[in-house]
Order: sequence, then structure tokens, then C-alpha cells
Amino acid sequence: RLFYFGRLDVHIKGLDLLLSAFSEIATITNAELTFQGPSGDGHELLRRKASQVSATENITFRAPEYVKHPSLVFSDYDIFCMPSQFEGFGLSALEAMIAGRVVLVSREAGIASYVEASGCGVVVNPDVSAIKLGLLELCQKRSAWKNMGMNGRDYALNNLRWDDTAVDAARNYRSVMG
Repeated sequence: RLFYFGRLDVHIKGLDLLLSAFSEIATITNAELTFQGPSGDGHELLRRKASQVSATENITFRAPEYVKHPSLVFSDYDIFCMPSQFEGFGLSALEAMIAGRVVLVSREAGIASYVEASGCGVVVNPDVSAIKLGLLELCQKRSAWKNMGMNGRDYALNNLRWDDTAVDAARNYRSVMG
């Protein structure tokens, strides 16, 4: 069960790429893909694109108002996907890590180095072929998902805490400002 949680900006978030990659692996893996998040016109554009790929019966759209606590939202899924063509940090990926989920993120995401360091998922280029291979790699590691997810959770809780980030930011601002 694959999951994207965030703003439904089809091109910037790489959701068109994810749809294409998913359609190539869905029949092999019997995977399901769910999208959830706010959008302007993105929701309708994403639905139109989804109707054009194979395995449309394995694609679900959840209304943005269907929101539980983030860790509970992620608990319904196995792999969190963030194949963005541009991404600042990727708070949804951090929430997925804290929820103990395996993640697929693009190299364009600021959180990519932390995903690599923790071993909680794969980092891919934002293109269909790389996303497909990343998803297949994660599917082949299914027996390791629990350990990978816990590695990501432990890493996030020990290294990506808001109070530590604030101290680092203040130190960096002081050094820049003199």
C-alpha cells in the first residue's frame, strides 16, 4: 500500500511521474496507491491522469478533510512516496519516518540525505524509470520494512528534533550576521 500525503501539485510534487511508475508495477506487485491532500485544480488533473494509466482500480483519492493525527494517517500504509521534482524539506516524509514507515523520496527533497543516513527507504531521481526501480526495490525488501521503518523513526527522533533544529538555525544566523 503506497501513499502520497501532501499538496496535490501534480508536476512539482512529481505525482504524474509516480502515477506512470505505479502503472508499470501495479500488476506485478498487486500494489495500491492512495493520494491525499489539498489542491486547487490539482485534484481533478491528477484524477484525469490516473484515468489514463493502467491499474486505475488500484488508485484511491482521499478527501483532504479525512485527517487523523499524522502518525495514524500513515499507519494505514506501507510505503510513503514523495517523488518531487522540487521539494524544500519534505515534512510529510518526516512524519512518515516518525510513524515508522518506509519512504521513497527524490534526490530533490531536502530530507533525502536523512533517508539515506537512516536506511529507512530509497532515494531516487525524479523520473519514471528511477521511481519504478525504487518502488520495486522496496517491494523486494518487504521482509525488512519493519526494521527499516524503525530505523527511520529512531533517526528522526534522535536527529531531526525541532528544538535541535532551532538551536542550529540560531547558531547559523549568528555566524552569518556577525
